[in-house]
Amino acid sequence: MNQRSIWALCLCLAIAFGLQLRPPHSLQTLQKRGVAEEHEAIQFTLYLKQKNLAEFKAKFAVISDPTSESYRSFLKPSEVEDLLRADDEAFEAVRSWVAPHASSVLVKEGSDHVTILTNVATASQLLGTTFGRYQRRNTKQVTVRITSEASIPTELDYHVEVVTGLNDFPQTVKVEPLGNHRVEHLDESSRKRQTSTLVPIAVSPALLKRRYNVPSGLQGNQSTNINCVVAFADFYSANALQAFNVNFTLAQPNITVFGNNCLTYPQPCDQVESNLDVQYLTSLSPGLPLYFDANSGETDFLTWATGARTKFGNSIPHTFSISYVAPEIYYSCDFADPTCNATNANYFGRFDTAVQALATLGSSVLAAAGDDGALGNPNLQTYNNCPADTSTYCPGGGCYYNASSCQQVLVLFRDSDGNSLKCILPTSTSPECLYLFYTATLLNDVNAWLANNTACGVDVDESPANGAGLIQLVSNCTCDKLNYGVYGNVEVRLYNSSAVSGPAFTSVFPASCPSVTSLGSTVWIQPGNLPLFTQVQEIPTSYLNQGTFDGGGGFSYYYEQPSYQTSFVNNWISQIPTLPNAAPTTMFDRTKRAYPDVAFNGAYYIIYSESNSTTRRSLIGGTSASTPAFTGLVALINDALIAKKEPTLGFLNPLLYQIKANYSQSFVDIDGSVANRCNRLFCCKYGFTSAPGWDPNSGLGTPNFDFIYNLIVNNNATISSSSSRLSSSGSSGSNGSSSTSTMTNANVSASMALVPTAMAVLLFLGLFA
Repeated sequence: MNQRSIWALCLCLAIAFGLQLRPPHSLQTLQKRGVAEEHEAIQFTLYLKQKNLAEFKAKFAVISDPTSESYRSFLKPSEVEDLLRADDEAFEAVRSWVAPHASSVLVKEGSDHVTILTNVATASQLLGTTFGRYQRRNTKQVTVRITSEASIPTELDYHVEVVTGLNDFPQTVKVEPLGNHRVEHLDESSRKRQTSTLVPIAVSPALLKRRYNVPSGLQGNQSTNINCVVAFADFYSANALQAFNVNFTLAQPNITVFGNNCLTYPQPCDQVESNLDVQYLTSLSPGLPLYFDANSGETDFLTWATGARTKFGNSIPHTFSISYVAPEIYYSCDFADPTCNATNANYFGRFDTAVQALATLGSSVLAAAGDDGALGNPNLQTYNNCPADTSTYCPGGGCYYNASSCQQVLVLFRDSDGNSLKCILPTSTSPECLYLFYTATLLNDVNAWLANNTACGVDVDESPANGAGLIQLVSNCTCDKLNYGVYGNVEVRLYNSSAVSGPAFTSVFPASCPSVTSLGSTVWIQPGNLPLFTQVQEIPTSYLNQGTFDGGGGFSYYYEQPSYQTSFVNNWISQIPTLPNAAPTTMFDRTKRAYPDVAFNGAYYIIYSESNSTTRRSLIGGTSASTPAFTGLVALINDALIAKKEPTLGFLNPLLYQIKANYSQSFVDIDGSVANRCNRLFCCKYGFTSAPGWDPNSGLGTPNFDFIYNLIVNNNATISSSSSRLSSSGSSGSNGSSSTSTMTNANVSASMALVPTAMAVLLFLGLFA
């Protein structure tokens, strides 16, 4: 096997104190580029203990509880800062620590954190360490970080909970939307599926409003009702936005940018995610102003959430839409580090508090649940410790082979420090797997094992379409027929999920945070021989049912389950024995935070992008489409509340679950018995299967917006007579029990003529270039 380019994501290694600070783990996810120069800049942040945290948590709880008399009695920014402020002693301890170096240190104090900007020479003295230059394999970006153990004075230990900026590489990664290269693949696959009676439908703003019962002509009018798209190393094209609005006869929105336009950089950033986010949040909430929060790729989620309280001045947005994810289990530290669990608890706890702070100010934070099912995106360091379904192969497409009778083996080896490591094929960009395939001697040993199985046609399949470094196993024989054993410095074993430690599924962050509203995704399909938007079925997206991706969902590894979720989760758990491909409860912790909370269409969105001064439209999909679109509808409710001089919604989840419990018709149940068991590399035998009621694939279901709008704004549970009603085959219970949702209205309004009918009905036959 050739050593092709393998890239990885090294995420934030936040540090818990009382311990020494360790340098980045040397598992070849980075390349060292020599010693840092003494004059090079280094910035790090100390997150200090918040002295009135218990009181703040109590206030957040009652402000977010729809049954409380204090519901939506939001705090002033100064009140939030006072509650979360660290002790004066903590700030004094930091000031005393840096005082001898005052001439070369710039200190910026927040209410609960201190950011220190200095040079390598001074930081080395402060921390008793050395610094080097690290280069990411994927972006080639060079970052200065510690190369040896570091420490802070013992008098700071008590005050500091988390540190970022010293041994972390926080690259917050967007949920990869269905890009142009995969649109071409879908077109080809669609041609093969013309014999199917059900075909997917292209999505426009008008169709979303029609499907989800948004009253005709409803738009925002309140200039103070600001919404925000949060972006990391991505920026929207103004020309593409204009082309989108011209095509769909929409007014140009008022957008204020915070941060830098990275499209103008010598090496421009991407724009597809931001185009999607901006085009659909603004088109679903017409008339409302938008903030575009442009963060660098070096900004981690905790830094963003902490800064969001103050960066917008007195005009804090009422909604934040986040289309970016990271694997929860790797996000804030190296999982191979025995101190990882404690470190993660500190980091995730601080993030949860930061989001709660935004909620107490009247803001809602919404986040995408990911696009690679329960398994997680293999580009984001997953374990793949879930038995493969060998009846499918390479669901994401673009592989060199078409089938494999054995897709998983376990490889055991040691790194240069003697640490025992393992890698399960198919690989992800986990540090362990990258080390295996980036170390020449180990790679030779793997090749020796391959050579010993030529009779079974054993090979590896590394498709550039799925991301460099993602290795799949190909075999004409079943796994039990292969030769195993020790080959040099590696041992290859028959894979057995029960014998391998490590998680089966990958929860994604920040969607797994209980104070965030997490979005799952659906796809619309209909009989191909009927007029557009006739007998529409809405089912969870899946590689196996024309959804082009599996929506994320599952259970957190760190966050506890909120009480308002428990009955919903228990209802789903009770159905597992009857659900196809449902993961047994031994594969996840049913007591943890479950997500997503709700679902929204996320497949085949029409967007515009710009290349070489030319705009073009394409089809995009992902929970990163669901999130900004649903956020736009939340903004419309906020707008009506502001017009009535009432407070905005703030933290959504307790209200949404209560509405669903009391009014089953508020959300249309998405059943279909579809398990989110595939990522782009392979399908597991198990996933989280959709079922009547809430489930960890489609959440509470998709919104019956007019009903919810009237219930919240007018305190009226009666749907207006002008609304077209979504019908469901099956009955609804207290938890919304029903089967696959169906819409029977065959009429298409004139405003929907903008959707290319030939393309929508004829399975995207390449007409959408």
